[in-house]
Amino acid sequence: MPNHPQHGKKTFGIRQTSLQEPSTSPADTSPEIPYVTKPRQHLSSKAQAEALNLSGIQYPDGTAKKTWVFGYDRKGDDIKIEEVLQSSDLELAVLSSFQIDADWVISKLDVKTKVVWVLQAKDEAQKQNWASGAPKHFRFCFPAMDGNVNCMHSKLMLLAHKTHLRVVIPSANLTPYDWGETGCLENICFLIDLPRLPDGQETDLKKLTPFGEELLHFLRAMGLDKPQIESMRRFDFSRTAHLAFVHSIGGSHHIGMQMSTTGLCGLGKAVRDLGLNTEDELNIDFLAASIGHLNENFLKSMYLAAQGDDGLTEYEWRTHKPPKKKGLDSEVELRVADGVRSRCRIYFPLRETVQMSKGGVDGAGTICFQPKYWNSSTFPRALMRDCKSHRKGLLMHSKMIFVRSERANLRGHVAWAYVGSHNLSESAWGRLVKDNTTKKAKINIRNWECGVVIPVPSSALPAETSTGAGAGVADGFDMSVFDGYIPVPMVIPGEEYQGRRPWFYSEQQGN
Repeated sequence: MPNHPQHGKKTFGIRQTSLQEPSTSPADTSPEIPYVTKPRQHLSSKAQAEALNLSGIQYPDGTAKKTWVFGYDRKGDDIKIEEVLQSSDLELAVLSSFQIDADWVISKLDVKTKVVWVLQAKDEAQKQNWASGAPKHFRFCFPAMDGNVNCMHSKLMLLAHKTHLRVVIPSANLTPYDWGETGCLENICFLIDLPRLPDGQETDLKKLTPFGEELLHFLRAMGLDKPQIESMRRFDFSRTAHLAFVHSIGGSHHIGMQMSTTGLCGLGKAVRDLGLNTEDELNIDFLAASIGHLNENFLKSMYLAAQGDDGLTEYEWRTHKPPKKKGLDSEVELRVADGVRSRCRIYFPLRETVQMSKGGVDGAGTICFQPKYWNSSTFPRALMRDCKSHRKGLLMHSKMIFVRSERANLRGHVAWAYVGSHNLSESAWGRLVKDNTTKKAKINIRNWECGVVIPVPSSALPAETSTGAGAGVADGFDMSVFDGYIPVPMVIPGEEYQGRRPWFYSEQQGN
């Protein structure tokens, strides 16, 4: 079982190719607690040998899979870290993660594979500490952590092979615990293989899909070296047209191009780019491993983004309403508020669920919620549901959003899902506020995050409900539309809390 140390000032660095996570003091909405783990259960030598033979394009249209977990039967909907990496012909790996165990990662790679680590460092001393003693074939990228930016939480892998580029967007950190080797925790992972273009051809930037545009935009914002970004053009992005890359770029972004493409504004843009925007009522299920300081205004902004809103609607409601005046809500605002209260659910484990899990309270170091949020008078307690995995006894570190419409839209989609690193918090998705100087809107984002939006066509509905303009998901708890497209890892419907309380991280520390 991994040991989750309490926060404190520590010295970290690379010694004999061993990377460790720099310690940070948790902000109020810190998404996780950083830690370093050592593998408890390694794969057998036979399994390692089999993994080395993995190569070639396997997922040209993309797929979402749960992470493999030691001790549980495989049913075709999970994936091991070795199967993700395809290490036998992996030339370059760009690895972005909040928590890492580099000794463990290196044990999964060929010694010739070049590695670019995208890591958190608040100052030059931390950057030097990371790079001290690193092998020559390691490079580093440190996204900007200026101002109120608290966390480089993005999980992203770019795996360049002779035949393809594999883009991987997991909720898992680069630790054996997150990838199932201790048998206590599960995550979710999206991956897609982009074929290498023939004869040195390059993709025209003007012809990139929205997925490709936002991925490259995010890599530039993180500060990845230009040659590494340019090398992405050697691969064919055409089969990403049905997907959207979603990101949160840490910092303050003013109204305009940057604000409109990142955070919850970027989620709304992704929905519009894919033709998923709608004014219909939505059923939304949020699965998170960390819960921030939630209130109805934030959830209304997320509900509107899921409809394709640019973020400004809830901002205008909140900032232009006369103070201490009641009864002034518009019909649209009332309808959205009702949608949040009656059609949204938030999945997070109860205290007893954590206690009864395989890892117990010692295994819940990255399942985070603070009592002061729960005790707030504005916290939406009625939306909370217990979070239990279909794989009995596992805790869940997955970050997902499941959205279903009352009817199929014009492009024939009836549902979509988000998979990535965003937890349910303003730190992850951002908050729109008025800039004191320009008096215009800006979005403040404390974390670096990324994810993908995956649409589900109406053909996924049962035959008796998939015809006609009004075809859609009638039952708010019905998740069958995702069968065969995106795994739904939690038990639906989750139990209502009914006076019980959630798991609080402070309980792991004995407080």
